[in-house]
Amino acid sequence: MLLLLSLIVIAVAVGFLRGGSLSRVGERPLELWWLALVGLVLQAVPMPDRTAATMALLISYGVLAWFAWANRARFGFWFILLGLCANFLVVALNNGMPVSQSAQGRLRRSRSSSARAGSSTTWPTAIP
Repeated sequence: MLLLLSLIVIAVAVGFLRGGSLSRVGERPLELWWLALVGLVLQAVPMPDRTAATMALLISYGVLAWFAWANRARFGFWFILLGLCANFLVVALNNGMPVSQSAQGRLRRSRSSSARAGSSTTWPTAIP
């Protein structure tokens, strides 16, 4: 979330530096904007197992790609669409988000310490 907020702040700053203005933001609304919300919610909802999490992620990429396609006439949406397709391909070929062995080990240790502390956190995917 911090990365997303940082990118938004940087994008607005670059826009101002290039002589842009926020007054024109609403002049041309995004097509099917609600699809972006649906796609992001699908990525944020905790899933019971790895298969469900992978399916939700792939479906969210499809929904977000639909949103990007609907807005392809706007500057930058072809890049968004290309990135979504690349992410979809990686996740589909790896049957989930590829994660290094060291990151999996850190997550396992974090989970076990959370369990000992009585945390009720629901994790979005299961690591075998």
